[in-house]
Amino acid sequence: MTGSPPDQHHAQHAALRAEHGPDVRAWQLYDWLAARLGADRTQARWPGDPPLTGYGPIAATGSVVGAVGAGHTVAAGTPLVAGGQDAYLAFWAGGLDRPGRAMDPGGRTGGLAVAVPAGSPAADAYALPAAVPGVDIVGGPVAAHGLMLEWLRDLTGRTVPELLALAAKVPPGARGVLVLPYLEGERAPRWNRELRGEVLGLTSAAGPGELARAVLECTSYGLAHIAKGLTAQGVRLDTLVCAGSPARSPLWCSIKAAVLGVPVEVPAETDLAAYGAALAAGAGARWWPAPGAGRAGDWPRPAMTVIEPEPHPEYRDGLRRFLSLGDAAESWLSDLTNATTTPDPSEEPTCPTR
Repeated sequence: MTGSPPDQHHAQHAALRAEHGPDVRAWQLYDWLAARLGADRTQARWPGDPPLTGYGPIAATGSVVGAVGAGHTVAAGTPLVAGGQDAYLAFWAGGLDRPGRAMDPGGRTGGLAVAVPAGSPAADAYALPAAVPGVDIVGGPVAAHGLMLEWLRDLTGRTVPELLALAAKVPPGARGVLVLPYLEGERAPRWNRELRGEVLGLTSAAGPGELARAVLECTSYGLAHIAKGLTAQGVRLDTLVCAGSPARSPLWCSIKAAVLGVPVEVPAETDLAAYGAALAAGAGARWWPAPGAGRAGDWPRPAMTVIEPEPHPEYRDGLRRFLSLGDAAESWLSDLTNATTTPDPSEEPTCPTR
């Protein structure tokens, strides 16, 4: 699916109306759940997000939208608070409240989000306001960083902890093995759904450890690829917050620090989307400001462990190869597409002569 997030919501609503009739009511999942518990019909929107047509009245993230009714496992009368998209909540929890702070939200996909001054030339249709006025968040999602390790787990029959332990025994550079993590195509910064994953540099000596190390490194190169484009637009990146299940691997976080050349902060609570939901609940209880109404440092953050970058020449060479091989994959794919859609004049049939 393409287009801005509101475009995607409206396209999904249109598809449901076409299938089930014009009376289909559109909900965001968290709004539907709140309504099931007793809230009024609303659409929770992060500050600055455009409204969604047909999704109900707007309720700002962190505002009270009702109370739990009778007959639920949650105590009756418990206030219900408007939430937000998981990425927005994670950025709030991770403290992307001043320019230069960045985050990889982790999960099966991942990506890079960086806080910039509002109005930065790097802001595009996917920029969103940070929790602090005057700060925007830019960057882009990737398609399959976390999924790459799950794919290798299923392929080898080893658990993720076993693969991480094997990867730790392999030196930087994965002994020449390099992976392009395009199992599901790629989103930022290539935006090419036709790309596919590749494993390069295999020899008979390569085993699961080399493959696992190459997966950890290639996902870090993918973040660096996004950062490279942002840097060209004047974006400064001085700290990366790692979240989600990948943040539970010190090795993976240290590789990201080394490749990007910045300190990595690892939260004690890696599920920052859930932590952000708790911040929204606290805003509803008036323990602290709602997003858009506070200043940097107004909200409690999880405790962070800092991993300092340890650059390595193998990573510098690996990033260069990653970018070059990714460009070559796109070029090859373009040539193949043109070859299959454009007939060769030398092979066109001719009319037989009498």
